[in-house]
Amino acid sequence: MIIEKIVKTKNRYHLFCSENNEITVTEDLFYLLNLTVGKDLAMIDNWNEKLEEDRVKQCFQSAIQKLNYSMLSEMQLKRKLEKENFDISHIKQALLRLKELNFINDKLLSEELIRSAEKQNLSKKQIESKLLQKGIQESIWKEQLEQETSEEGEIEKACAFCCKKIKKYRNKTKEEIRKKLYYSLNYKGFSYSVSNKAVSKILDETIFEENS
Repeated sequence: MIIEKIVKTKNRYHLFCSENNEITVTEDLFYLLNLTVGKDLAMIDNWNEKLEEDRVKQCFQSAIQKLNYSMLSEMQLKRKLEKENFDISHIKQALLRLKELNFINDKLLSEELIRSAEKQNLSKKQIESKLLQKGIQESIWKEQLEQETSEEGEIEKACAFCCKKIKKYRNKTKEEIRKKLYYSLNYKGFSYSVSNKAVSKILDETIFEENS
């Protein structure tokens, strides 16, 4: 294949060759092989092997750029790379290298997400939903989530949520507040047991002037 035209975009070089072939290479490979218009790629020693290695490198570089913008799980990153039409074999090699370098670590990511969700007083159900949306396997975070979201901890979070909500219900009767708090906690994903104990605790500690 003879290079007929070369177009540069950012750190990539697009080689337009005879037989209507377009090949994209990194800047490193471009200069390493001294690629120029008129050069026959078939005459380069181990060209196919060099190109394969370069495509894995392109995939790896694209993944690094995405990780610089946000924390991504292995599954999220894989899907983003697939959308860029990288070959699945190149994606697998890039992901393996990223894991070796600890640039992607679903266990650490799940721990961070759980800690962040705890600070937001999210229910166990909501935390599970966030983790599943990230594409993190349940086996990675299930044990930790169980430890972090014991019933005692869940009740504490539910109470904190109720304390914020109850301020809006000062003009309502105790029973009306009870129903509204139950509904809100249920919507947030707290279990019946946790909701019942949290509401009872909050109402027992709050002084009401019953409306007639």
